[in-house]
Amino acid sequence: ATYGNLVFGVLALLQLTLGMFFATLFTAANIAQEKDRRTLILLLMTDMRSRELAYGKLLASWLVVGVLVATSVPAFCALRLLGGITWAQVFWTEAIIVSTTLAAGAWGCLVAFWREKTFQTLAISVIGVVLFVAVAEGLVVLLGADSTIGTWAAYASPYRALLSVLNPLSATSSGVAQVSAIEAVCVLLALAAGLSLFTVARLRIWNPSQSLRQSAMEEATVPA
Repeated sequence: ATYGNLVFGVLALLQLTLGMFFATLFTAANIAQEKDRRTLILLLMTDMRSRELAYGKLLASWLVVGVLVATSVPAFCALRLLGGITWAQVFWTEAIIVSTTLAAGAWGCLVAFWREKTFQTLAISVIGVVLFVAVAEGLVVLLGADSTIGTWAAYASPYRALLSVLNPLSATSSGVAQVSAIEAVCVLLALAAGLSLFTVARLRIWNPSQSLRQSAMEEATVPA
């Protein structure tokens, strides 16, 4: 049982870290590739709506991460047979990972549609994820988990939510553990939805970029 609990915790933390960064980079790189090939302009010229373009890119890029998450379910279920973990821990661990990767992918989608250069897109995407986790943990440490801001920051921190699921007895004094991460999952899904809605609202304002508009205007003013 101790071995099963240890392996489950290590694999869950590893999967959360890799999934969060892979979702960000896959989504940002996919959209940046469209900009480099100048094919995003062709997509904007079609009758596709902004939400179809944004959600399509996000979900298509997240599909690779989603497959990796899905393949981990049988491994976690096999570890459950060793003891030391419960089905509730397996379920909430996967829920935290899915909601975190969706939020990270939505952030990568926003940055990719916002910025023009590929290096800027990838750098800002990764730095943004790291800063988000650092700020959330910093607010909890500075303000305390009992304060209002600290409580919401704790919900927004995927690592804190995952550790509370992996060690349910650390958050209770009665000895009766309640394994649940519904607040953290809802906050992360709301964050993903908010980032996606903002991307949809600004997509055709950011694209085509100002440089392409200026070059098009200069070509139009040049006499034949």
